[in-house]
Formats: sequence, C-alpha cells, structure tokens
Amino acid sequence: MFKTEIKQEDIPVSLEEFRLKALAWADTFPLVAYYNPNSIPYPHDGFSHLLAVSKGDVLKLDEAHALLSLKKELQKSNNYYVVT
Repeated sequence: MFKTEIKQEDIPVSLEEFRLKALAWADTFPLVAYYNPNSIPYPHDGFSHLLAVSKGDVLKLDEAHALLSLKKELQKSNNYYVVT
C-alpha cells in the first residue's frame, strides 16, 4: 500500500480549491465515493474528508466479515493509494 501525508502548507492553493480540484479529478473515474464529516462531532475523532476512486473493478466481499475481507483483497493488489 502507498500511503503519504499531505500537510496544508504543502498545498499551493486553498483547501477549498484543492477539494474542488480533487473532486473534478475523481469525476474522471467510473466509481467515486466522497465522505465529508460536515463539522459533526464524532466519537473517537471521527474522520477527515475521504475521497476514494476506482476504475470500476467491483470487490466481492464477505458481508459477514466485510472489513477483514476488504483487508485481504487490498493485500493482493498494489493498485490503490491512501492519502491521509
């Protein structure tokens, strides 16, 4: 898995412009998921904005063990990136 952290000072545009450009880029993929915390306080710190894209390959997950099944599928491939 590829993982990197981008700090706000490393982005040469405003966060809102970055978000809009990221969403425009994501729109070139057939499958897109964008999660926004909407400034809602979540237990255990919740999550930041999350953007996921796919070329269209659908994962077949075991519904009873979805997270474990997802982890196993991701370990089989290096075709994904995580940016935090």
